[in-house]
Amino acid sequence: MKTILIVEDDIDIIDTIRFVLMNTGYVVLSTMNSTPMSFIEELKPNLILLDYHLHNLSGKNLCIAIKTNYKTSDIPVIFISGDANIPYIAAKCGADAFIEKPFDIDKLIFTIERFF
Repeated sequence: MKTILIVEDDIDIIDTIRFVLMNTGYVVLSTMNSTPMSFIEELKPNLILLDYHLHNLSGKNLCIAIKTNYKTSDIPVIFISGDANIPYIAAKCGADAFIEKPFDIDKLIFTIERFF
């Protein structure tokens, strides 16, 4: 089974995504706190859904850290954000894709499945 890590600070969004993805057959882990690179290196998820605006962490900086670390650079990162500049931000920090909030469930699944 494929493992997806959700890094998001809104519990309602986490719960919605978790419900949808678990019913689609994915293993879903999530965190609302800062996510140290050592955790991502050890977990080695198959894909990361990353919120751009986090309370105690910069999604942009985490994405850059993931994409520049040889142990994690191959993990697809999909930004999820309501920020109007998310297409530009995702491209600048090396994210593989982005989904705009509010998001459509079908688009979420379609975007994730592009990487499997």
